[in-house]
Amino acid sequence: MTDHRQDELRRHQDRMATVGATLAGVAHELNNPLAAIVGFSQLLLKKSWPEDDRVALEAIQHEASRSAAIVKDLLALVRKRGVTGHVPTDLNDIVSYIMRTRRYTLETAGIACELELDPHLPCVVGERTQLEQIVLNLLNNAEQAMRASVDAPERLRRRSGGRNKGMVGKISIRTRSMGDQVVLEVEDDGPGIPDDMQNEIWNPFYTSRAGSEGTGLGLVIVRDIVSDHGGAVELDASVAGMTRFSVR
Repeated sequence: MTDHRQDELRRHQDRMATVGATLAGVAHELNNPLAAIVGFSQLLLKKSWPEDDRVALEAIQHEASRSAAIVKDLLALVRKRGVTGHVPTDLNDIVSYIMRTRRYTLETAGIACELELDPHLPCVVGERTQLEQIVLNLLNNAEQAMRASVDAPERLRRRSGGRNKGMVGKISIRTRSMGDQVVLEVEDDGPGIPDDMQNEIWNPFYTSRAGSEGTGLGLVIVRDIVSDHGGAVELDASVAGMTRFSVR
């Protein structure tokens, strides 16, 4: 690399570090007022209100909660990460823990959960909280895509074969070894991702969810954490009605 190119790269890194520090500071400053708005709106919603007033309060509470979620994702995106916290970690244990915390909500919504975990999976060197974030973000992404894009009764009629009664969809999480790599797969049998969106989903703040439910940062955070752990994440949406994210 030439000296000119190295200088240009250092200047770019310095600018990004400054932007990241500024963004983190702004996000922290927004946390308290957003928490107050969410809290007081929830208190007000416990009282009786005329219909129009209740709709307005629900909108305030919803949008404040969504803004708080964006702030949380921004902080995750810009926080400094290093190798100091990377230790041998059981990925199967992380997947099992996340699924235990989410299974009831998913199954109540008619989404079946399936785990296929390699019992001989070697540990990965990483930071547990960040690895948990990878699994949780991919799981949430699958759940929200299925909830937003599919009419449940119609889907139940189309896909009831081989399913537990009353289930309208399925999310599968798998782990396996591939040479010297550990592979995590999160797959859903939802509507899939159209070809023209498959590159866009990796852009910050991009979301196709109805009502702007998503922040558009979940997959960006996943890619960032995976990269920091020396891995790669890929989308496999080649089969209609199926989406699979693979992390190596």
